[in-house]
Amino acid sequence: MRQITTILFVSVLGVLLLAGCQESDASDIRRARVIGNENLQLKQDLEEKDQQIDKLTAQIEMLEAKNAEVIEQSGETSIKTLRMLLESEKRAEAIVIENRKLEKELEKLKTR
Repeated sequence: MRQITTILFVSVLGVLLLAGCQESDASDIRRARVIGNENLQLKQDLEEKDQQIDKLTAQIEMLEAKNAEVIEQSGETSIKTLRMLLESEKRAEAIVIENRKLEKELEKLKTR
């Protein structure tokens, strides 16, 4: 009788353990699926972010090229402005010299 009780107890315990393991396996499978889905979503998000980074990098390169052009044009404009200023100063100096000559001639004419 004791053997039958022991066998019966071990059998019931074995069935309960197996049933418990199956639930655990099902729960592990669900958890693994959830984690797998999260991983897929994260990979997609990462790919989207990589694409955004590539687009932004291209925009940065384009803006840097435009900036270099503007700087170059600005330098050329500054040089042109300085040349015009120098030319204006030369003309002003020539006008001042001519004005002095005319003043001297006017003084001569007044003294006569």
